[in-house]
Amino acid sequence: MNRTHVILVAALMAATPLSQAMAQDRDPRGGRGDREQTRRTISESDALSRAYGRAGGARYVGSRGMRGSSYVFLFERDGRVFEVSVSAYD
Repeated sequence: MNRTHVILVAALMAATPLSQAMAQDRDPRGGRGDREQTRRTISESDALSRAYGRAGGARYVGSRGMRGSSYVFLFERDGRVFEVSVSAYD
């Protein structure tokens, strides 16, 4: 009986850290953690069409490309140039 008890305790000790690690990796909504989430990126042309809507009729001047995780576009209105940033993620 003593040997069985020791084996059972050793098995429980070995299994405990694994179950805790799995619980920490779980998303509360039932999915996996951020590591395994994939984010869909949008194209620069799609981002530009969104930027036109935010620019409020201003004239498109150019693009600065990606800055961090956003596309940055230049617009001009009344002689003033301003930037419109659009997230690269949908």
